[in-house]
Amino acid sequence: PRTTAEIIAHHADFLQGDALPLVAGDFNSNAIWDRPAKRAFADTDAALTALGLSSLYHAVRGERFGEETLPTHWWQRRATQPYHIDYVYAPATWARQVTAPATA
Repeated sequence: PRTTAEIIAHHADFLQGDALPLVAGDFNSNAIWDRPAKRAFADTDAALTALGLSSLYHAVRGERFGEETLPTHWWQRRATQPYHIDYVYAPATWARQVTAPATA
């Protein structure tokens, strides 16, 4: 099996081309689970950043990876285990055009 970073590298020409790529989905990963010998999310983020893409959530909200205040998943539907594992990466220039929704 290939890692997400390897898949990104394989498609690098397309992702940095004129297509204005959008990479979105359930990555099942977060910086909180990275370890020095296994930096799965940091490697994925670095690969996408190198291609000129950025996480719109983090750019718009100004939050650091691993310190997200809005979870996208609750492990086994437990309110006590919220995680942010879903991401939308887009050209970094898009972040200036996206706004966070108003909170209720």
